[in-house]
Amino acid sequence: MIERVERRVARSGRPVPLVGWSLGGVVAREVARERPDLVEQVITFGSPVVGGPRYTRVGAAIEARGFDLEEIDAVIAERETRPITVPITAIHTKRDGVVSWRACVDRRSPNVQNIEVRTTHFGLGIHHEVFAIVARALGG
Repeated sequence: MIERVERRVARSGRPVPLVGWSLGGVVAREVARERPDLVEQVITFGSPVVGGPRYTRVGAAIEARGFDLEEIDAVIAERETRPITVPITAIHTKRDGVVSWRACVDRRSPNVQNIEVRTTHFGLGIHHEVFAIVARALGG
């Protein structure tokens, strides 16, 4: 993903915003953590920004496939010692149903705005309030 963002920045000549839903938000955050010079801001919705798959409905399935959730948690905790410095908008819903809403609230990043909406995890991708928040964050 970093290579894709590098190509986009090379074409535009400026850092780009990254928007991600669920795991896509985790990826966007990690690109920003690794290469903040490429990223203008990060917007996530329904993304487990604290912890790992243990805080999602798929955690048990991942563990059943032989992955060690404690080991994944340790890797994530180590990465989180390096804060994300670009602005972040983290959208969550207490009615998520897939990702624990508490895992979607970023209390570590220095420049984060946590916003709650009323929908479900799958509704985040079509909810008018989410679109409005994303548009405002992007300057629209």
